[in-house]
Parts: sequence; C-alpha cells; structure tokens
Amino acid sequence: MTSTINLSSGERVTIESITSKDYVIISGITKRNFLYAPNFNELSVEDKLGHIKPNSASGIRELCEDKDNICSLAAKTKGGNIAGYVVARKEGRIVAKIARIHVDSEYVGQGVGRLLLERFEQTARQIGYIVMNVLALGKSSGWFERRGYRIKDNAENASGGSASENSAHCKFMTKVL
Repeated sequence: MTSTINLSSGERVTIESITSKDYVIISGITKRNFLYAPNFNELSVEDKLGHIKPNSASGIRELCEDKDNICSLAAKTKGGNIAGYVVARKEGRIVAKIARIHVDSEYVGQGVGRLLLERFEQTARQIGYIVMNVLALGKSSGWFERRGYRIKDNAENASGGSASENSAHCKFMTKVL
C-alpha cells in the first residue's frame, strides 16, 4: 500500500511518524478544526474548555507518547508542512481506537484523510488488531461510513461509552478488518 499521494496542488504528501517538533503544528491544526466546526459552537463552555488541554502542544505530546499508542502518523509535504495526522491506541487485545484524526483545512478533499486512515488500518492489521473503533464528531460519521465504519448503538459499545456517545454530534463507529 502506498503511503504517498500527489495533491491537486501538485504537492506530494508522505506518511511519516510524528516527531516532537510536530506537536505545536498538530495542536494548531486540531484547534482550528474544532474552532471552525459547525457543531463546536453548540457545545457548552465547559465542553469547549475540555478541548483546550488535550489539544495543546503538551496534550498532543502526551497523546503521541502514551504507552497504549499503536501509531502516531503525520501526512507531510516535501516542504515540511503537516497536512493531517492520526493517532491510534489499543483499546483491547484485538481492538484499536482512533484517538485523533484531523486534516488541515488547506488539504481537505485531497485524499489526505483517506491516506492516513488506510495507513493506520494497515499498521493495526499488521500487528494483530482486527476491530477498529472511532468516536466520529459532527459530519465526519458520513466520511467514516463511506470507508466501511458502521454506527453502533450503546448496547454494542465495546468501550463502555455513555449515552451521549451516540448523539446528533457524536457517533460511536466500528469496522472489522
């Protein structure tokens, strides 16, 4: 499976491991994505504040360096720009969970997210994971559905999530590889 694509702009994007020098840039991508997401404005102040620490540079570092991670990957241009990233962690013996997947708004619709997801799934499969989970926010559930993920109801929610996990803004989704 290829880990490189050519974007419509002519730039070439390659999947690489996230390094410590990427944390600030990744934090910025995530914060911008949340800030401009249509459903973000509908969250309570408490929920909005809950996004600040985990998405700060130190929060991204903690996420990427967590012992339960199975991959932390960035889509990087030849010039060193980060077009997107994915961080996944083990959730069970054969279950992996996408902790974060974001594409910088400049690169949306050019295949970056698809490439990151495919590479994550390939990596997870190679090390023995057969079930992939994600908590899809907003309209991203449709994007995940087109890639084989299915919405599960709370009775099937293997992560023991709350009823709010399957709300209008948040869908627990899974895929068997």
